[in-house]
This record gives sequence, structure tokens and C-alpha cells, in this order.
Amino acid sequence: MSQVGIKHNEVITASSNLKKEAKKMETLNSDLETLQTKMKGFWESSESEAFHLGYNKFQSSLAELSTVIKSIANWADTTQANYENNDNKGAQFYGSIFK
Repeated sequence: MSQVGIKHNEVITASSNLKKEAKKMETLNSDLETLQTKMKGFWESSESEAFHLGYNKFQSSLAELSTVIKSIANWADTTQANYENNDNKGAQFYGSIFK
């Protein structure tokens, strides 16, 4: 027999974990920005400019990834809540039939 629906507790846990990891990525990105600011005065050359351009691209990608991860977690929260709401409606319906 196939299973229908979702495992609510597993979705809640996964969503929570995704949000925690996204927050860690935001913290890492902030730390990288601080490090880059400190490194700006270390040398001046075309290598320095290339480094900072690459660094900025990496930071931007990291920020985008964090945003995507949070949107996945939010989608999971919404989906789980909708399933739970439908489950409750079904339980009420069957409960009223079989009184």
C-alpha cells in the first residue's frame, strides 16, 4: 500500500535544519565581508583587483544560496501546514459521519 501525504515531524525538522544552515551561511558571508575589508589594504595590483572581484562574486553566490535555502524551507513550512490543515478537515469530516 502506498503512503499518501507527508511526515509532518520530518518536514518540520528538515525545514528547521535548512533555516539554521542558511543562518550559518549568512554569518559566514558577513565574516568573509569583514575579512575582505581588512585585506583591501594589504596590496595594490591587478592581482588584488582580480582577487576582490572573485571574492565579491563568491560572496554574492553565497548570499543567493542562503536566500534559496530559506525559500525552500518556507515552501516546506507552507506545504506542511496545508497538509496538516487538510488532514484536520478530513478528520473532522469523518468524525462527523461516524458519530
